[in-house]
Amino acid sequence: MYKKMCLLDHLKSVSLLIIAGCIISSCSLFEESPPDIMSYDVVQIKPEIIGGYQALADSVTYPEIAVKAEIDGIVLVKFLVDKTGNPVFNYESGHGVLSGIGGGCDGAAVRGIEKTRFEPGRQKGQNVSVEMCVGVAFSSAEPLITAALCGE
Repeated sequence: MYKKMCLLDHLKSVSLLIIAGCIISSCSLFEESPPDIMSYDVVQIKPEIIGGYQALADSVTYPEIAVKAEIDGIVLVKFLVDKTGNPVFNYESGHGVLSGIGGGCDGAAVRGIEKTRFEPGRQKGQNVSVEMCVGVAFSSAEPLITAALCGE
């Protein structure tokens, strides 16, 4: 049986707890922690989109209303790639749209990421969960969608 311990429950705005140099997303720490509840921001091998960024761009549908209204911009989305390579959104941990542009593009970016599969991140030879930030760019000049990791 796991006993929940959290020093930061009262601080709703804090979503990251730094312990011994590792960044763990959420304040849920447990005695005898199972490895799947920890996630990292920095790992030896970052998760990669299976099929590359074009696979993510292909999975995003540019909303018709955004095309007609000529809504352009970049939607920044934060999420977790779990140790099996699936994207996971935990909104209590600050996952979701960090910066949106409206017109249905924010939801389209999230749905596209949900459809995308990743090679999981690796730390010390083991698959681990990794927090990611991806920018999905929408351009109405020619309905174009591109994607890249935040910070690249």
